[in-house]
This record gives sequence, C-alpha cells and structure tokens, in this order.
Amino acid sequence: MTFYRHYQNITDVLTSEMTAMIDELTTKLNITTVVRHEELVFSMQFLKDHGDFIKILVLAQQQDLLRDNIAQVLARLSANKKQLQDLNSREFDYYVRYHSTGLTGVIVDWITKKNNQKHQRNWLLS
Repeated sequence: MTFYRHYQNITDVLTSEMTAMIDELTTKLNITTVVRHEELVFSMQFLKDHGDFIKILVLAQQQDLLRDNIAQVLARLSANKKQLQDLNSREFDYYVRYHSTGLTGVIVDWITKKNNQKHQRNWLLS
C-alpha cells in the first residue's frame, strides 16, 4: 500500500530514479557548453557506476526512458554548438534524436555485455 501512495507502477519508480540519476550527472558536470573529453570520460564512468540501474531498465524494457533522458542532456549541450545554429527546431530535434538513439544503443551494449569488461577498463584508461 505504501508503494502505491508514491508510485502508480514500476515505470514511475524507474522514471523517478532515472530523473535523479540524470540530475546528479548534470549537477556534477555543470553542463553549459559542448562536452570536452574529460567530461565525456566522467559521464561514461558515471554511467558505468550506475550500470546496475541501466541493466534494470533493459530488463524492464525501458531503454526509451534512458534514451529520452540522454536526449534532454544532449539537447542542452548541443544548443550552444555553432554548427547547429542554422537548424530549425524540427532539424534540431532530429539531430538530438539521432545521436541520443545511437548513444543509448552503445551504452546499453557496453553495460549489459559481460564479455567486454576488459574493453571497458581499457577505454576508461585511455
């Protein structure tokens, strides 16, 4: 009964946790401009640290929740990119959707594949 006072269903729980995770990431990054290499490495380490939650999203078939939140972050980051200033809002939305979908696929594969732990470690060290 207490659960349903705060949440309608499991998707609400995942949405709440995802929002908190993205808020934590954006606060730590203090993103206002285009991501630099150090921020990208930090972001990937952050996602790796939250890998168990990402695996839960995948098991619950909620990758769209991850993608939508990544899209929000990318939209904020991309708003100041000079090369995107000539895009209209529809083109900008497609740009963000394209990149967030690809990045989500990479993150899900990276986090959920057991055989790539060596590659994860090597990538983070480079």
